[in-house]
Amino acid sequence: EDWDTVLYLRSAGSDRAAQVACDDDSCDPGLQSTFTASLAPGIYFLWVDGYSESACGGYTVNVSR
Repeated sequence: EDWDTVLYLRSAGSDRAAQVACDDDSCDPGLQSTFTASLAPGIYFLWVDGYSESACGGYTVNVSR
């Protein structure tokens, strides 16, 4: 990926208080996002977003247990 990503992980619910993790530009070098989180059982939603309106493209999500 070569576009500027932002990741948001939220628990069930749509308000910002439900946000579990957020990351922008933690991969070095580059503008990609990543995070590691230990999660309690439940339902979570992952948003893959672009930093700006022109930031878009393909992406890969890896989840491990």
